[in-house]
Amino acid sequence: MAWYHTFNKKVNSGNSFEIEKAFHDMTETVPTAPKVLRTSQFYSRKYYNTRIKPVVDAEWALVKDIIPEPSRIALSNTITDRIYAGESKSFKERLDVERIEAHAKKMAEYERAVKRLESAPDSAESFHE
Repeated sequence: MAWYHTFNKKVNSGNSFEIEKAFHDMTETVPTAPKVLRTSQFYSRKYYNTRIKPVVDAEWALVKDIIPEPSRIALSNTITDRIYAGESKSFKERLDVERIEAHAKKMAEYERAVKRLESAPDSAESFHE
């Protein structure tokens, strides 16, 4: 424990706040790569308001006094999986294609953003050189 505390201390120099802020600003400009959603997540995002929410609201009204509020998310996920399982095979195949296309579009946007950052000058001084 003593070794950890000795070698894992924060920098306590007078300008450590400026250094920390600079690192934070650098990492804030770097976009995060989009992740591929599971099919059930994509289905939920696309059809929650039209297909899932009415069922969740109806079933939640029946059990809201029995189970705590955070369980609404678990209930919603269970209902989403149940409704998705009841969809036709052709619908699921089309949804999977849409999911892959949506991810490809987000990846293209991400790659454009990364290229913009790579081609941007590091500072105003390097821009004028």
